[in-house]
Amino acid sequence: MNESAVPLRRETRVAVPLLVLREVRYRHSTHLPEALSGASLQVGAGEVVGVIGPNAAGKSTLARIACGLLAPSSGQVLLSGDSVSRLSRRERARRVAFLPQHQPADLVFTAREVALMGRAPHLGLWALEGERDRQIAEASLAEADVLGLA
Repeated sequence: MNESAVPLRRETRVAVPLLVLREVRYRHSTHLPEALSGASLQVGAGEVVGVIGPNAAGKSTLARIACGLLAPSSGQVLLSGDSVSRLSRRERARRVAFLPQHQPADLVFTAREVALMGRAPHLGLWALEGERDRQIAEASLAEADVLGLA
């Protein structure tokens, strides 16, 4: 072995945040005050974030904008470094899921059915979920500690 050899350098990778919101603004209607006035947020892998505030403070609006369900009037929303506005609906659905606070009374699903719905963007057109999809849904329910609700 050559003693004068240069030791190998270890590459350091900078972790890209899963979600970034920068100076996001949103107004539901022109005659209403802004629901979000320059909101910024960064969420990394493994982080759990809670957004708290009074009714009508913009919490649900923030969640919908973070998922790409609403477009901000200004500001930037990134999912794993990619602008949410440039992602197709299918790609957004592969990366993030959104469950509204209140589901319509006429749509009754079990937790297992909802977890399986999250597999739809990963399947082909008109494809049905298979055993692997059911295993992934079960693992997701277990990870969220809600398997007992399924």
